[in-house]
Amino acid sequence: MFKHILVPLDGSQLAECVLPHIAALINPGETRVSLVRVLGPSGESSLDQPVDPLGWQFNRVEAEAYLDQTTQRLNQSGIQPPADFVLLEGDPAHRLIEFGHQNGADLMLLSTHGRSGVSPWNISSVVRKIIQNANLSTLLVRAYAVQAAKNKDPRYQRVLVPLDGSLRAEVALPVAAGLVQKHSGQLILAHVLQRPEIIQRVPPSAEAQQLIDQVIQFSQAAAANYIDQLHTRLSLELEFELRVDNNVNHTLTQIAEDRQVDLIVLSAHGHSSDPRRAFGSITAGLLEYGSTPLLIVQDLSPEELEPTRAQEAAREHRGHA
Repeated sequence: MFKHILVPLDGSQLAECVLPHIAALINPGETRVSLVRVLGPSGESSLDQPVDPLGWQFNRVEAEAYLDQTTQRLNQSGIQPPADFVLLEGDPAHRLIEFGHQNGADLMLLSTHGRSGVSPWNISSVVRKIIQNANLSTLLVRAYAVQAAKNKDPRYQRVLVPLDGSLRAEVALPVAAGLVQKHSGQLILAHVLQRPEIIQRVPPSAEAQQLIDQVIQFSQAAAANYIDQLHTRLSLELEFELRVDNNVNHTLTQIAEDRQVDLIVLSAHGHSSDPRRAFGSITAGLLEYGSTPLLIVQDLSPEELEPTRAQEAAREHRGHA
């Protein structure tokens, strides 16, 4: 599955809620794990504070000791090859992304919240910056879920994979299938059919309703045939959830809750792939509003993704600095 997992930490217990998931993800003897912490000039993430040399040195020593102790604790659990750690300096989001690209990381393991504490926002600002700009596959663990933080040995017994029938969405299937086999779990495939839209100011006529029903029935039959084909290809025991609702994100979240899903695995993009965006609308919605751990498999390489106008402006600004 993954060859190099990057685990950002900031010294907080909230950020550490990702650590138990490492053993659940790795292939023993094949997966490298790197714990990374980034210190800003003031010792944490602030870049606009004057530097206190003595305080800076103290924070650096403290951070190195923390990483060393955390790595040793992780390695004592039997991680092979042993995890390593690195302490970086600068802007956390920028340096983590840079390190991941330079060192061939293919998965970023992130907690939704860290040192700044749990907030009303579903994802902290630093984590959002990393996810939006890293262009790496990402496992996001919901730090505010008490059970997730306390779970010492997470097992992915029920893994949900949303599909829209596109080849891009199927990029998530090998990862999900590998995790299900590793944990002797259950693979649940889900597809949400949206009702055909008819522009009207009054309830649909009997003729229009009949047409809508025919389209839905046709789509349901096509979806069932598609799942039968996947069942043959995957050679796995799986279940299928087919629901009809125009609110796809809400319905997928409801399926995850109804099935008590341990992990949602999905591709960053689906059939409407837009290279100008790091994620499609369904993935973005589950990121922002979901409550289940989410593993996003990035289907586009950094070369395929087009920079946003903000990214282009930032590069141009640096070039003229």
